[in-house]
Amino acid sequence: MYTLLSSIFSFTTAFMFLRMHHVHGSDTSMERLVIVAGTFFFLLQAGLSYQTYAAERTRTKLNLTLGSFFCSILYTTLFFLIVDFNRDSIFSTLF
Repeated sequence: MYTLLSSIFSFTTAFMFLRMHHVHGSDTSMERLVIVAGTFFFLLQAGLSYQTYAAERTRTKLNLTLGSFFCSILYTTLFFLIVDFNRDSIFSTLF
């Protein structure tokens, strides 16, 4: 259960990361910084998800899942402060 929750938080960060990147390379320097932060948070959450899977104690699994949750919250805050929803993103070309 904790591994599933941690993985969902990681995938949420990955989807926000993909939404942040614009297709035509027209990212501003602030947006590029948020993209780099998204990469960092996603890699951190991937490690936390693996450690959640590998941990034996329930308390440790809970703490690692909470860590992944807080990484998602931090990146979500940064994402919604910076993202420009009116520009072309990867998702607008897929759908």
